[in-house]
Amino acid sequence: MTTTLAVISDTHINSTVALCPDEVELSDGGTYQPSNGQKWINRCWADFLDKIRSKRQGQMVGIVNGDAIETDAKDRSTQLISRNKDIILSMGAAVLDPFAKQCDALMFTAGTDAHGGKGAEFEAAIADDFEPIRCA
Repeated sequence: MTTTLAVISDTHINSTVALCPDEVELSDGGTYQPSNGQKWINRCWADFLDKIRSKRQGQMVGIVNGDAIETDAKDRSTQLISRNKDIILSMGAAVLDPFAKQCDALMFTAGTDAHGGKGAEFEAAIADDFEPIRCA
């Protein structure tokens, strides 16, 4: 049986210069809209999703290979959409869901603490939303 492997990495969701939902509701009642650069990245993401859908053969295994979420745990950037954990995870789920829905199996790897939080806590939290394959 043929298996298609689709690997994504370093999506940095929650950065103002990365993948982003079309609109993000912020905790203060306002909204965040993607910049022109983010809209271009989102178009590239949609193109990638179409390509893996058309090239798929047999089952598809998806790997989200680290730094899926951007939390700026080292406090070095002003380019965050939100610092609210629920909003960040909601953005991650919204962006990664179309990828996850194409996969028969999904795996997440930990990114760096500087991006995904201490002990890759945000990657672990977003992975729990998708019930990935657990590796020892």
